[in-house]
Amino acid sequence: MKKRISLLLILVLILSTMSLTGCGKYSSSYTATMLVTTQDKTSASMNFSTFNGSKVFKLKTGDEDMSLRVYGKLEKGNVEVYCDFGKVLRQLLVMDDDSEFETSIDIPAKSTLYILIESKGEAQEGKYEFELTEKE
Repeated sequence: MKKRISLLLILVLILSTMSLTGCGKYSSSYTATMLVTTQDKTSASMNFSTFNGSKVFKLKTGDEDMSLRVYGKLEKGNVEVYCDFGKVLRQLLVMDDDSEFETSIDIPAKSTLYILIESKGEAQEGKYEFELTEKE
């Protein structure tokens, strides 16, 4: 009887651990040097010396429609930034050597927002900022 209870307990722990690790719609996979990221419910940022791969941030809007301010700066390489807040993946930025870009888009209330930063090969000296603000 004790073996069955122990086995059942182990099985429950394994299943709960597996369900926690697979919660995201997208996943990050990258190599980087001097990478600094910040994130809270309504903002995220990423600064790096070198970056190769993809990084995902997840933000949430409140009960009101919001605006997402997007800023990007890249010294060398090729980086694309995408946004998903529904069933459509939208391209926000395409950046090449020595470029800087700022834009904003409207995000509906009660949305889960995924921001994907993808490099095409190694990118150098980049900075990206994302901030949800009240819609004006």
